[in-house]
Amino acid sequence: MSNTDIAHILCGCPLLLGRSLENHITPNFNLLSDLLPSDNKVIAAARNDPFILFRHGDRYLKPFITLLQDHGVPRTQIASLICNWPRSIGVCLNHFRKCVEKVREMGYDPCSAEFTRSVVVLSQLGKAGWERKNKLIAKKPNLNTLFVYSEKLFLEKFVNCFDEAPQLLKLYRDQSDLAK
Repeated sequence: MSNTDIAHILCGCPLLLGRSLENHITPNFNLLSDLLPSDNKVIAAARNDPFILFRHGDRYLKPFITLLQDHGVPRTQIASLICNWPRSIGVCLNHFRKCVEKVREMGYDPCSAEFTRSVVVLSQLGKAGWERKNKLIAKKPNLNTLFVYSEKLFLEKFVNCFDEAPQLLKLYRDQSDLAK
């Protein structure tokens, strides 16, 4: 690690100064090095969430990694999740487990990037936020039918019915004005 990397990580998590290099930081760095493809990726994960080096790896990182592996998520996807969204595994393990199971029930392939992205989003939104959002698209419409609806019916079925997304009506009007 460069001095700049160390400074950035310590500024983000000054509690690391009180932790033992031998008992916390080095084991976590080594655990991440085994999973991530390069030390640069480990540094990137630590820069995204310095607490990843602070927490005890055996009690914190390993259970999340094991949970994902048990659900068939390949190492490359786990590495991507930890490198790009390390804060997503900063939640309660039981909450994270429920998110993984929910995404699996939704039919996402654990080998896909969409699976890990969905787990990240769900773990950060919480149940209430999630339910306010997929309501937006409960059922995928047949694209052919979109073109046969009158403007009034289209607005009723796909725009006006979503109170949570008032920007849809504005976007529709803006696009309609451009088309004229």
